[in-house]
Amino acid sequence: MAILGSKLYLATLDAYLIALDTKTGNVIWEVKAADYHQGYTFTVAPLLVKDKVVVGVFGRRVCGSRIH
Repeated sequence: MAILGSKLYLATLDAYLIALDTKTGNVIWEVKAADYHQGYTFTVAPLLVKDKVVVGVFGRRVCGSRIH
């Protein structure tokens, strides 16, 4: 997770990026970045750069083999 101002940013295992209000805990916005059913996930914290939230998607491999 990462905090900037009054927002807390979370990258979830089911490939959502979520912004929460740090005072209330309410969801400000959320976006589905990838389909976790296809093997994609977030495994690292978001990186905040000026007004951008950067996070990489991991996945699409199982036990070293590509999923088709």
